[in-house]
Amino acid sequence: SYLSACDPRSRLFPLDWKVAFYRLNGGSDNGYVCPRCNKVFLGPEDLDELHGDHVMSVKFGGLTTWDNFQLLCGPCNLAKGSK
Repeated sequence: SYLSACDPRSRLFPLDWKVAFYRLNGGSDNGYVCPRCNKVFLGPEDLDELHGDHVMSVKFGGLTTWDNFQLLCGPCNLAKGSK
């Protein structure tokens, strides 16, 4: 209820979703671990290296919803593409 509203058909996730997901999953206290490469990101400067990503690609019908949201490091997100 504290997150920005988002059109499920949008291709981009709101920035505050990225911050909330990062904090809920380790963030600055314990480190956020990229689920693809297991690299640990710790601190606000590392948050900039993470990309909001659709678990199921928009190309394949995925919506921009919290349940379809994950953070990936830049290289993993770019390598994933819409595979």
